[in-house]
Amino acid sequence: MPNFDQMRRLALARHLFESGVVQSRGPTPAAGLAILAFHDSVEFFLQVVSEKHSFGKERMDFMEYWKYSSDSGVDLAQKESMRRLNAARRGLKHQGVLPAAEEIEGFRASTRNFFVENSTIDFSLEFSSISMKFLINNLEARKLIENSEGKIFNGGFVDSIELSATAFAVMIDNFIYSRKNGYSIKEDRMLGINLPPQARNVVGSRQGDQVIGQVANELIDKIDKVSGKLSEAIIVIGQGIDFNSYIEFKSITPSVRKYADGHRDVYWGSRYPVEPTGDELRRVAERCIDFVVDAGIRLESSRRIFT
Repeated sequence: MPNFDQMRRLALARHLFESGVVQSRGPTPAAGLAILAFHDSVEFFLQVVSEKHSFGKERMDFMEYWKYSSDSGVDLAQKESMRRLNAARRGLKHQGVLPAAEEIEGFRASTRNFFVENSTIDFSLEFSSISMKFLINNLEARKLIENSEGKIFNGGFVDSIELSATAFAVMIDNFIYSRKNGYSIKEDRMLGINLPPQARNVVGSRQGDQVIGQVANELIDKIDKVSGKLSEAIIVIGQGIDFNSYIEFKSITPSVRKYADGHRDVYWGSRYPVEPTGDELRRVAERCIDFVVDAGIRLESSRRIFT
């Protein structure tokens, strides 16, 4: 089995490939650029294979991986299909030749076949089992995602969805309250809202004003909740997280409360239990994990720019 560092790099290779898949299904001519992501993803994978089996040299051309692997008795599949991908990548990068739509579909399929076959041959792994959670640096969030995956394996689909919701809340909090030199991004500052602690005591300080004070405090509570939801949506949009996926995720996951002592719990309200069952519920749970992992990668990439 690959070690932790190797799993992170395999996860990065899969992430690049999946990004290329999304791009390849977009409009032309941008879809043609997906072959760059396919090529990079394969090269990342090949680097891990060469290090695991100790073959090659300091700087290898793309197709040399097959030569050196063969000399070392290591099998690498899909040589000829990768040769075609490499030629298409050179044509695009150096001559500006965009592949046709049919060629893009072919490269997408052959690259997936490369990963499916070689993950089994070289790492004894199913390609689909290479989880991109290894790209999440936040230990708490990564553990929650790992537990969420475990719940799916054991049939605990609702529990998995709850863990995914909690992981997303952890990563949003980590993004909002990330500090550099004592600076913290606060929700109220982000939205131009400033609710000092004494605001709750301004109204209703006298017995005769208790009813008014109660109404005012309820209004402040609602403003707090709205500001939290708006700030989260602003973060999602600003960090390039797919907003439609975010809306779907929020519609099928419970809300997450965080208490003063730092622990969190979930509540479904009137939506519990979620409506899908069986295989459909499994797919919902899997989509939740995919969204959380993708969102986490984007949030952490953005944080690294500013830290």
